[in-house]
Amino acid sequence: MTGPVGLGKTALALRLAQALLCEHPETNPLDACGLCTGCKLLRAGTHPDLIRAEPPEGKSQITVDQVRELRGFLSLRPHQATHKIVVMSPAEAMNVNAANSLLKVLEEPPAGSLLLLVSSAPSRLPATIRSRCARIVVDLPAREEGVDWLCKTGASPGRRPICCWHWPEVRRHSPWSWPKKACWGNASD
Repeated sequence: MTGPVGLGKTALALRLAQALLCEHPETNPLDACGLCTGCKLLRAGTHPDLIRAEPPEGKSQITVDQVRELRGFLSLRPHQATHKIVVMSPAEAMNVNAANSLLKVLEEPPAGSLLLLVSSAPSRLPATIRSRCARIVVDLPAREEGVDWLCKTGASPGRRPICCWHWPEVRRHSPWSWPKKACWGNASD
């Protein structure tokens, strides 16, 4: 998954993982029930079939040891779900040795495994990694689409979208991370 910083790509990857690990998906297969054991484990950060790979606290790189750990994780059968899922974010934080170690898994992924590499700078990933991945682009919606979404998700009728008056500013800072009251107000706000 690629796209600008701050759009929620990692949150989207985790939402996809939750939908795949849910034991009772809603009518839409991409919606998780939020109530089953799988959803509760995921929410607690303890699901045995999901691993997150990110730079350790205080560090800037994903190391070869972390990639070896996720390779071992993927080599085992799923414990509870039908898939083993890795969410790596930011994927461009892999050092050269980590990227080389990941190639084997990307070339021959174990059955039932899913690797979600999240990146705001995919050009910083080695070409060998990029060529073995399907690219999902996550981008800001058009202005009208964003306003429509805000209206559908509970913005108060009769209030105008303040954040959209300064669209270049919105492109630098994701409106999806702002509280609704920061985006909507009266003309005098």
